[in-house]
Amino acid sequence: MSDGVDAHRTALVRALRAGVNLIDTSTNYGDGGSERLVGSVVRELVGAGELARDEVVVVSKIGYVQGRNYELARQREAEGHPFPEMVKVDEGLWHCLHPEFLADQLQRSLDRLELERLDVCLLHNPEYFLAHQARGGGDAEATRAGRARGRRTQDARPSPPQPTWPIAAAGQ
Repeated sequence: MSDGVDAHRTALVRALRAGVNLIDTSTNYGDGGSERLVGSVVRELVGAGELARDEVVVVSKIGYVQGRNYELARQREAEGHPFPEMVKVDEGLWHCLHPEFLADQLQRSLDRLELERLDVCLLHNPEYFLAHQARGGGDAEATRAGRARGRRTQDARPSPPQPTWPIAAAGQ
């Protein structure tokens, strides 16, 4: 879902008018375009009296670094003040759970959504960061330097979903 795509706007308006009351988006969906679309549609429907802001739950995700966020992180790194604890998963794909980065991303998300508050803020794909920790990043350095006796990282990967309907079990 992204701004500038009429079919996406139409679908979101129809969904909200039909009673859908939860919107799940991310800073990375459409490189921020999804958040801009959600904010625009919610503001439009609230302004028209068709929806009360407290009738819809807006969820977004932060921490995953792609697109404009990736360019921002690269720029800060080039200027000598990178976001702390940035995990470089691949070219064009970084991840960060440091409070400084999360605060920056939450504010950018709110600005795109044009909302004063986000109802739910989730960490987007934290397994990248956790896998980095498990391979020796982050607090492992304190362990090696003798500042910590040991460390443990919880694996955040969920168990594979179990089909609950016969049609899902048949792969249809």
